[in-house]
Amino acid sequence: MYRLDEPWDGPNNSKLHNVENPIYRCASDPSPQIYTSYVSIQGSNTLFPDKGTCSLSSIQDKLSNTILLLEMHNSGIHWMEPKDLSVDEAINGITRKSLPYVTGRYRKGNQGTLAIFADGRIRTINSDIDPKVLRSLIEIDTPDKSSQPYIN
Repeated sequence: MYRLDEPWDGPNNSKLHNVENPIYRCASDPSPQIYTSYVSIQGSNTLFPDKGTCSLSSIQDKLSNTILLLEMHNSGIHWMEPKDLSVDEAINGITRKSLPYVTGRYRKGNQGTLAIFADGRIRTINSDIDPKVLRSLIEIDTPDKSSQPYIN
């Protein structure tokens, strides 16, 4: 049983490290089953701020224009580990500027990343998206967003 009173890799919780949890995985992710396929983006103006919490009512623009989670195959992040991406890691990974690349729907030639938006919709973000546009989709306080044609 997971113990909330100790770290994810503490003496009792580490006994669960080899447990596979399909809830946190995409079936087509080729990485070992102990790694998550879904990551959030953490930063001061995101849905997952560095300190404190964020409610949906804090979003100053449309829920349909704010990224909640990304699908990331081969993340190397254990499903129990409290680790996510920074804003810059997400932007550089989606636009293929630096490793690790943030990709989902594992297949050769994949040119996009699946994103879950705050309204619950799942959309593909093209890898050629303008980094400034992508940043506006990540941040919760950018009301004027022009994301087309970068999102399908």
